[in-house]
Amino acid sequence: MVAASGEGNVDASDVFVETQSDLSEGELREFLGQRISRIKIPKTFEFISERLRDDAGKVRRATLAERVSTSG
Repeated sequence: MVAASGEGNVDASDVFVETQSDLSEGELREFLGQRISRIKIPKTFEFISERLRDDAGKVRRATLAERVSTSG
């Protein structure tokens, strides 16, 4: 996730989908809307096919930063 400036809003989030999935952005928004505050739901989602975590389960920050800088 990429935090926005200001009130803790989140501008964008990468979503890893394990296999072929027909998960839509609308379904994801609805799911999150039932579980977290509306202000915490990202404005945009990018569905990705590779994990952004290493074998230890830590976020590969360099890869994430690269994705963010090339997407916007």
